[in-house]
Amino acid sequence: THHIDPKAIAVATGDQRDLDGIDLFKPDCAIEYVITVEALKEGWDCSFAYVFCSVANIKSSTDAEQLLGRVLRMPYATRRKATTLNKAYANLVSKSFAEAANTLRDRLVEMGFEESEAEANIEAEQGSLDEGLWGEKRRPKPTARIEVEVAPDVLAAVKAAAPDKVRIEAAPGAAPVITVTGFLRQAEKDVIYAALPAKAANLVREAIAQHELEHAHNASPAEKGEEFVVPRLMAAVQGELVFADTDVLGEYFEWSLSDHSAQLSKTEFDVRDTSEAFEIDLDGDNLLVRHSDQADQLMLDVPVDGWTAGGLVNLLAKQVRQADGAIGHGEMVAWLADVVLPASAWPEKTGTVSNTDRMVQLGRQALPLPGDAKHDLWIIQQLAKQLGLKWNYQGEQDDASFALNGSGAAAVYEEMRQAMHGAIAGITWERLEREGSVTYPCLSANDPGQATVFQDRVPTADGRIKLVPASFIPAAEAPDADYPFVLITGRQLEHWHTGSMTRRASTLDAIEPEATVSMNAALAASIKVQAGELIEVSSRRGAIQLQVRLDQGTPDRTVFVPFAYAEAAANLLTNAALDPFGKIPEFKYCAVQLRRV
Repeated sequence: THHIDPKAIAVATGDQRDLDGIDLFKPDCAIEYVITVEALKEGWDCSFAYVFCSVANIKSSTDAEQLLGRVLRMPYATRRKATTLNKAYANLVSKSFAEAANTLRDRLVEMGFEESEAEANIEAEQGSLDEGLWGEKRRPKPTARIEVEVAPDVLAAVKAAAPDKVRIEAAPGAAPVITVTGFLRQAEKDVIYAALPAKAANLVREAIAQHELEHAHNASPAEKGEEFVVPRLMAAVQGELVFADTDVLGEYFEWSLSDHSAQLSKTEFDVRDTSEAFEIDLDGDNLLVRHSDQADQLMLDVPVDGWTAGGLVNLLAKQVRQADGAIGHGEMVAWLADVVLPASAWPEKTGTVSNTDRMVQLGRQALPLPGDAKHDLWIIQQLAKQLGLKWNYQGEQDDASFALNGSGAAAVYEEMRQAMHGAIAGITWERLEREGSVTYPCLSANDPGQATVFQDRVPTADGRIKLVPASFIPAAEAPDADYPFVLITGRQLEHWHTGSMTRRASTLDAIEPEATVSMNAALAASIKVQAGELIEVSSRRGAIQLQVRLDQGTPDRTVFVPFAYAEAAANLLTNAALDPFGKIPEFKYCAVQLRRV
């Protein structure tokens, strides 16, 4: 059916061992498809496979995780120009698929990948808004089948007149058939009629005319060849009307999507639910119809497996993204989140945050809620009431009070303070409003907050800790004559991890707009380069080009490269060798060579 050469297919299961003696890594290897049942369990692997398909029902998330991992092992893969070729694809029949994908992501983090890298490496394939549930349901186009007795070269000319609408069927011993799908433009019909002999042309002309007459009600104006005029949008620039192209709007007009609320007022759009619920009971010959409690109705807003509100926002952002980037990604996501998510965003609420430095900090509401959005606490209390809980924290009904002093949040915080009295008993809401932040442990109103968590003892049976010595293990790759320098990688103050968010922040990106390689002045002098010059940093795995930055804090014969820049990806150089105990890749240390460009 798919015209696959049988020589490209290998079966490796049971007694059939088509892969025995075949080197899949040879460039001239004809095998493109491998069918197997037990070979994967036996350890067989193809480290450059792009697509993995399983038609068996994988019942265990561990098995699903193992199978997903098969398509991620491509040590010899190189980056291609086509984006689709830079991904591997796994298709599994399993209820544990999502769980396995999440577990695999966590495993990648344990192996040394940054969390954002692991997230980027496992991408759920989501449908387009043009297909599936949201897709346009197109009517099938009508077809006309016309038998004609003409030469093959004439049939070829007929098909060439409208190759997307005309198909030729020629079977031995039967008259050729011209199949027309949809509606032909007049110019296409003229070419077809001119290519045919007079008798055949008249036959085809009459058949097409009958076809168009029968299905005219299904034809769109465009299919009928009609033309219509659309007025061109104009903009007034310096007293003149010019075409309102994207570059003109961007240069001469200040416009932001965030200035236009995604919420529609009741005068703009108002849906009034006037539905009634009925119960129909058929018992033998008796039919009973009566009103029923609306609470018993089938709810359509049930959770859909694999979909979250945040996932829907990201999908919508991809679908409506503009090629010219006129609307920034962050602005687009924020606007769509206002459409999908009814809850308050970070700057729209009052509450506390606690960081790993043990600082309890008060965050105050800076922006009003947009449209009909609600505070998180209000939403949570509504859910609790639906469950029969009598939650009623002070201020949750009064948006003005809530916005000014977060009174509902204050009541929740007081409950938390009582439950965590051994850590934050001395940090009252009033104190946070007065001081802004306090570090815990803080056990009384006069306690300034302790810089050390455990001062006299730790929470063990004897109050002591156990220290275990560890032996030093050298790096798997040490500098040598070919690669004499050490590369270390890490974060920057301005960019977190891979910069997926911080590099979209104009202020942060303006401070650190491009990747640099840091070294001390002595190393720069030894390789005869100066600050700002472009050099190539290469390892046994790859090479990238960066500008030199002088940093006396960098150790001698060592360079530092941040990993937040996709255009100069540090992990093209790093070593994937695993620590024998922690199983963590050596992404922070490898041998490199430096060369002026």
